Amino acid sequence: MGWIDRFHSHRLAANLLMVMMLALGLFAARQVPTALDPSATIPGVWVEVQWPGAAAEDVAGAVATPLEQALLGVPGLDEIHARSRPGQAVLSLEFFPDTDMVLALDTVKQRVASLRELPRDAERPTVSRITDDELIASLLITGGDRLEDLIPLARRLEAELLEAGIDQVVMNGLPEQALNIEVPSTFLTAQGLSLERLALTLTEQAR
Repeated sequence: MGWIDRFHSHRLAANLLMVMMLALGLFAARQVPTALDPSATIPGVWVEVQWPGAAAEDVAGAVATPLEQALLGVPGLDEIHARSRPGQAVLSLEFFPDTDMVLALDTVKQRVASLRELPRDAERPTVSRITDDELIASLLITGGDRLEDLIPLARRLEAELLEAGIDQVVMNGLPEQALNIEVPSTFLTAQGLSLERLALTLTEQAR
């Protein structure tokens, strides 16, 4: 009589095996990571161009379309979406999951930098990797008679959150900050710089 026949004739073997299989299945199920709303990260790249004062139609024809045509052949590219609004063009590039994003990002930067068809008064395009950030909390700061009184508190909270390990802090509602730089004319002469060249250098460094 073979082992299958002996197993079949045993009154407890089948029940014990079933109990063991159920126990192992429950144990394995608890080890599998689960999530109610799992996030699916799609590798992507942002390309943004600011063109102050331009209408949305002009931005689409002179900025978004040339950029889209220049980026269509990037290796690993799955989809490209262009959005134009007054003074701004934003392109989002989605890549296949197995794409080498370091190479893809470098290729996008090279193609954008080599494009010479953009308007002269448009700002330099910015290229960045799309990150899968998740909102964890919103903080409302109120009090005082003036908005300017809350700025030091908001900046201090931002620094503390970043120091505590938060990847990114986005603040809305604060007034734009301006920085005045005074340079003696003797310095410009000694360095062989013009005001236009100095302004361009400062803009590049600030960006």
